[in-house]
Amino acid sequence: MNILNISLNSKEPEVQRAAAHSIMRLTESAEIKNQMLEVIRKTYAALPEYQKLSQRKLLDLGRKEVVKVSRNNSNINIHKVLADEFLFLGLYDEAAPELEASRLEESPKSKIQSPNSKSEDFEFTLAVFYKRGDIAHRAVSYIEPLWRQIPADFELELIPREQLELLYPAPYKESLVKYGLEKKVDPRFVLSIMRQESRFRADVKSYAAARGLMQFISTTSDKIAFELERENFKQDELYHPPTAILFGSQYLSNLFRLFPNQTAAVAASYNGGEDNMMRWLARSKTENPDRYVPEIIFTQSKDYVYKVMANYRVYQMLYNENLDKKQP
Repeated sequence: MNILNISLNSKEPEVQRAAAHSIMRLTESAEIKNQMLEVIRKTYAALPEYQKLSQRKLLDLGRKEVVKVSRNNSNINIHKVLADEFLFLGLYDEAAPELEASRLEESPKSKIQSPNSKSEDFEFTLAVFYKRGDIAHRAVSYIEPLWRQIPADFELELIPREQLELLYPAPYKESLVKYGLEKKVDPRFVLSIMRQESRFRADVKSYAAARGLMQFISTTSDKIAFELERENFKQDELYHPPTAILFGSQYLSNLFRLFPNQTAAVAASYNGGEDNMMRWLARSKTENPDRYVPEIIFTQSKDYVYKVMANYRVYQMLYNENLDKKQP
């Protein structure tokens, strides 16, 4: 720790950043962690690789009052008119596609110039509107490529909140809270699995014919349908988000009964199967995830657990169990 403290006084920003980063990982003190975050924030300003993503501005789009006169229909961009109307009504799921179409009509791809701050702000605003409209995969597909340019050890607490919520959106709140709490599964954990399985694409189907947000194969979904007493269940019903969330919550509830209070084991079971997880757990002779996760012999499943648990930590930081936003 003395060496780290000496490094904090270095004149080299990268040395300071690395030392503060290490101290944050070694201390349990909230006060010290906040102090180190401030050190890191200052070093980012001097390190080009941490500045590759500029601040985006949320544009103030849409009309703000009821239209009292009729519009002239000549040379009108109908997509923009519809976007304004939907934004006025707070219907972001309808507004975002119309807003995107209006931009394409005004600036065809052949005429689009190199990105500038105005176009970047528009793309950011569009992603925020897609997130607000529960079309979360469009928000994630916008923000993830931008953040891949940034070092992976960028402190989560220093990511602008709006961008962090684009990386970790919480769509389908009503269904997640209803079925998650009903099945005694944290909705944030269901979200963490969903993010890894489908990146919130409700219509996705894998090469193994796994369907929907939670990526169920037919053998598992048929079993869950029987448990839920869903007669005449059809596999394509899994493309319906509330159905996918209900099935996912039921299945995760089953796994938690097998592995009580062991979220890492449940995540591993979701990907690699419960029988395999039982063997890995038995071989490790412990319920400490730091010891049994390394016993997972499937590389894909082990990587899956680490990613789901990282998702879960962020969702716990951003939202409470009812998926209401926590104060920054």
